Amino acid sequence: MPARLHEILDAGLRPAVRIGTKSASDRRFKPGESRLGGHPDLPQGMAWPVHQGRPLSFIAQIALEDVRPLDVDHALPSQGQLFFFYDGLQQPWGFDPKDRGSWLVMHSMDAPLVRTEGPSELEDGGEYSPCALRFAFAWTLPDRSTLADRRIELSDEESDAYDALIGELDQECGMEQVGHQLLGCAAPVQGEMELECQLASNGVYCGDARSDDPRIPSLTPGAADWRLLLQVDSDDDASMMWGDLGRIYFWIRRQDLEKADFSRVWTILQCS
Repeated sequence: MPARLHEILDAGLRPAVRIGTKSASDRRFKPGESRLGGHPDLPQGMAWPVHQGRPLSFIAQIALEDVRPLDVDHALPSQGQLFFFYDGLQQPWGFDPKDRGSWLVMHSMDAPLVRTEGPSELEDGGEYSPCALRFAFAWTLPDRSTLADRRIELSDEESDAYDALIGELDQECGMEQVGHQLLGCAAPVQGEMELECQLASNGVYCGDARSDDPRIPSLTPGAADWRLLLQVDSDDDASMMWGDLGRIYFWIRRQDLEKADFSRVWTILQCS
């Protein structure tokens, strides 16, 4: 391996939990069991989340006991469930500060859970087929396409070695297709997202190629605080299609994750 790659590995290698899916029936799930799509087991008495009069789509329910042995950094709460919702009808991109509220991440620990069907408005494209989940530990590296954003230029030899290493890491975890993932380095479709999360979540519109917003210089250092929480791929088994074979990414600041505060999560949609 070229010597310079060792420096990149030391700076960029992050543990993650890869997620595989298999079609299943809602009836097979035990209360609180991890799943993608289908109907969630919401805390008793919780109203279905709505944004601007539209119900959000249920994306995933993660039983944290399922992933606790794989969360080697103890980044996630150790008990309860994480629930992920997103506006699957509108599919906001996340570059507009006005997109806030188009998603929800919630941690529940002690409340009784009740299998809950979504509102009828979701029946036309906003509900997803249930899938059982399996989890595997993985080491992840930043996608090579994002290294240029970090002013790291690789030679042809280094690029080949880097791609080969990523392939080896994928094989080691037994899930070669990137797909769905908790934590670790994101697999972007259109480049890095940390700065976009930082700016949009602080009120800066990021839909323009260039912005002269005077807040950008002071906000930019905070991009380093953002961490991938969950990456959800387009998935035929779940009947999920994000744009054109894209992915949705739930991001959280390091400080908020340490406090198990999921109220400031930001979500980005990318597709080809």
